[in-house]
Parts: sequence; structure tokens; C-alpha cells
Amino acid sequence: MFNLTYRQVELLCKGLAHAFPEISKLEVFLFTALGRSLSHYAAQADTLQVACFRLIRSAEAEGWSRDLVTKLSAEVPHNLEIIQLVSQLGALASLTPPPKVSSDHREHPSQPKCYVSYAWGDDSPEGRERDDVVDQLCAEAKTRGIRIIRDKTAMTYGDRISEFMAQLGRGDRVFIILSDKYLKSLYCMSELFDVWRNCKENEAEFAKRTRVFTLASAKLQTPKQRAKYALYWRKAFEKCDAFMKRQGPLAVADKDVVDLRLMARFVSETANILALVQDVLGPHDFTQFVKYGFDDPL
Repeated sequence: MFNLTYRQVELLCKGLAHAFPEISKLEVFLFTALGRSLSHYAAQADTLQVACFRLIRSAEAEGWSRDLVTKLSAEVPHNLEIIQLVSQLGALASLTPPPKVSSDHREHPSQPKCYVSYAWGDDSPEGRERDDVVDQLCAEAKTRGIRIIRDKTAMTYGDRISEFMAQLGRGDRVFIILSDKYLKSLYCMSELFDVWRNCKENEAEFAKRTRVFTLASAKLQTPKQRAKYALYWRKAFEKCDAFMKRQGPLAVADKDVVDLRLMARFVSETANILALVQDVLGPHDFTQFVKYGFDDPL
């Protein structure tokens, strides 16, 4: 059972109405997927929107709203409202096996786990800057007896990237090096949202557990600049969604569908997270970043 917020009820209402634009189609879905009769919850004279609202209220009161969302998500996997709702509720968590604890973690069970999340470098000046910042950060940490877990040094051939990302999301402290490339990378944004989720989407907890250094390529000062990244992910979502609809569900992996749902969350929440990052007073140069990152107890 979910305790849906007003906004989540609105998303579910819209999702049902878009998935089943006729009451008769909603009635068929409800009976075939859940073995329930729509007439038990809605009056014959009800409009589609009213019928959807009454149905959701009854599902909440009777304790089968989780089943409704799960079946609906399977029935219409590309429905944007349902994708956003599932992302918020974490309804797919039960489908994802718990990540394995790496040998890297077992070796240091009592030490706080520090990670760095960043976009890998390349041959461009900005790419070299990204790598240089991470190299210097790890070196500074080592002089203080702190080990930062970094994908390039912690992973070996055969390791699962998704497992490392999940471990990073649960880190005691996560250093985040924001760049334009980072904010347009599915892997990097997945790490960012994993950290946000593990902070229970609490702004104070997120500010406590993370240390963010924003490179010049990531322009976040104004609402327009931050919205640019949400719009980037909307275009990416729409392109991927259209491809999946053309090819059909058998042509794509389950993880691709999960990634699509995650993109929908990038669309709806990126601007808010970046506004929080911008609102927290952060360092303007690397020396300040080191002090900000290591001078308080973990």
C-alpha cells in the first residue's frame, strides 16, 4: 500500500486517463489485470477523470494501490506520468537484486566510505581539467589518511558497473565534480540521483553527505541555465521513448526500460537538485574545496 501525496494522485489520475481514454478500456484493464469491477468503485454517470479519482481513492483505502501501480506500469511502460510516479515511489525496488558488497568494502569495514562521482576525462582541455581535479583530490585525501574510492582504481575487469554505482550512492561522503559532461551523462546522473535517493530526498542530509565542486563548464547560476539540463533530458527521454515504441518491448532489455524511467525523473527533478546545489555556499577554487571536503569530521 502507498500513502500517495496529492501530486502523486494527480500523476496516477492522468496516467490512467492517458492509458485508457475510454471508460470501457479502463474497465477491461481493471478486470483482467486485477480481477476487480469498475462499477464497484465508480458510478455509471461518472466522467473518466472522476472514475479514475474514485478508483484511486478506493485502492488507497482498501490497500491495493501498490498492485494498481505495478500492473499499470507493466501495461503501459512508456506512459510518462506512470514512469514519473514509479520513480518517485520506488515501486521497482523489489525487482532489483540487492547489490553485492565488494571486496573493497570488506577490507575496511570500520572506515567511512568516501567516493568521488565525476565524468571521465578526455583529450579536451575541459576533460583534462576533470581528471586533474579528481587526481588532486585523491592525492590530498591520501596525505590525510583518507581513501577515496574511485571507479578507475576500485574496479577490475568483470565487476558490475551498476553495483559500484549503487555503493557510491550509499557512501558516507560523496565528492561530486559537476561539469557539463556530467550533467549530460546517464551514468553520472544516475549516481547523483542514487545519492539523492539515499539521502531520503532530504536537502539537509544531501548537503551534509556531499561535497560539490562545480567546474566552469557547468553553468548553474540562473533558472534558465539550470533548466537547460532538464530540457536536455526531456529531449533524450522523448527520443528513447519513441524508439522503444517503434521497436516494441521485446527489442529492449528490462534495464533499458528502467533507464527510461530514470530519464523521466531527470526531467522532473534535475532543476530542483541543481537549485539546491547552487543555494548551498560552496568553494570557488580547489584549495577551498579541499578544506570544505576534509576539515570537518565524517
